[in-house]
Amino acid sequence: MGPLELVVPPEIAERNAENLIKALACFSIISPSNFSNGHDWASDGSMIPSSVGILDKKSVVGAIVGPKSLAMRIPGRNVSILHERPLVLQMDSLSM
Repeated sequence: MGPLELVVPPEIAERNAENLIKALACFSIISPSNFSNGHDWASDGSMIPSSVGILDKKSVVGAIVGPKSLAMRIPGRNVSILHERPLVLQMDSLSM
């Protein structure tokens, strides 16, 4: 038997993920950007290290700064730079 998260309907899994990201942003200890006017947001992401083999350990990092700031990291061997953009886009969509 696998993890219970795999049997949750997609709509509920998406809502749970959104709620978790919003909660993390509320409790983040990262200071808001000093350059934000309270309305502007910026985001970026990367994979560290940038050039590794498929079985090497790596991390995908996404960050968003604005009135609230949040950085998230996905570690492991099975992550790809292709995970960076969806992570940042999800964080961006929840910041509005």
